[in-house]
Order: sequence, then C-alpha cells, then structure tokens
Amino acid sequence: MDEIKLAQAEHMRSFLKAQRITQEKLADELGVSVQSMSRWVNGQVRMSDKNAEKLSEKYPEYPAPWFQGAPSLGEMLQGANSTMRSLLEGLRQRRDAFLTIIDAVGYEVEHIPNGGDVCQILPDGNEKLIASGYSIRLTAGGKECLLDAREMDSLQDEVFCYVEMRLDAICRFQKHGMYRPKF
Repeated sequence: MDEIKLAQAEHMRSFLKAQRITQEKLADELGVSVQSMSRWVNGQVRMSDKNAEKLSEKYPEYPAPWFQGAPSLGEMLQGANSTMRSLLEGLRQRRDAFLTIIDAVGYEVEHIPNGGDVCQILPDGNEKLIASGYSIRLTAGGKECLLDAREMDSLQDEVFCYVEMRLDAICRFQKHGMYRPKF
C-alpha cells in the first residue's frame, strides 16, 4: 500500500469516528457501493476527485484533498521539524537578550501595539513582525527613538556584532595575560 492510500485510509477512519457514522451510512449518503467505501477505508483504492468533492461539500470543514490522503494544515504544522522550532527559540532568546542589553544601558522599551505593523501569527501563538510601522519606542534621559521592524533587526545585528567583537578581544587579551578585569 502506498503512502497516499495509507494516509487516505487513516483520514477516512478518523473521519468516520469523528462523525460517528458507519461506512454503510456514508456510502449510502454519497451514492457509492459499500465495497467502494470499504476499499477507501482500507487503503486499497484511491478515492476519486469527484467523490472527495462530494464529501467536502457535505462536510465543508474537511477539504477534498484531505479525504484523498493529503495532509491537513494542522498535520503539516505538527510535522514542522525540530530545526525550525530551535530557530524560533533562538530568535526569541536573541530578542530577549537584546532587550536586556537595551535595558541595562538605561533605555526604557515600549512595544507599540497596532502601530501600523503587519504581524503574522506563528503556530506557537506568538506574533512575527513582517512589515514596517513603528513597533518599538526607546526612551532615556528625555530622548525618544521610534524603531520599525527593519531598524530593530539592524540595531540588534550591530549590538550583537559589537558584543561578539569585544568578547573576542577580551578572550585574546586574557589568553596572553594582558587583560585584568576591573572590580
């Protein structure tokens, strides 16, 4: 049995269970033989586009390709690999570290909600800024700075490059006994 037929069989069994309907009743509703329905549910034969469309019209919460074994959006999101999750977590940690640095140098950070930004909702429920509009207000000592998403990314890159450069220099000096921390 190929993967598509296997997925179709899993989807059909899941569908029948969720709808609390028998193969016989669904076959009758669609106007197909019980044998055809049984072959779909057992993954022996691939469902036709016409029958998948009929099912989808009758049960609109299920897209036609899903009845034929295509993954649902939820299944695709669940299948997101650990690399993507790690990348998102790394970006979240990077943002948090950046905001900690900004706070440490005396700036107050204010996120401006609905400031003309376009956000995308990520699978974990967090928002990702994808278009400019002002998103961050930094203030200190009477000075104020508004940053859009691109400026925020650029500033983060510059800050982290500087920190990395300084840490490299400190490590080199320590290696040669030339650096003594001031306490």
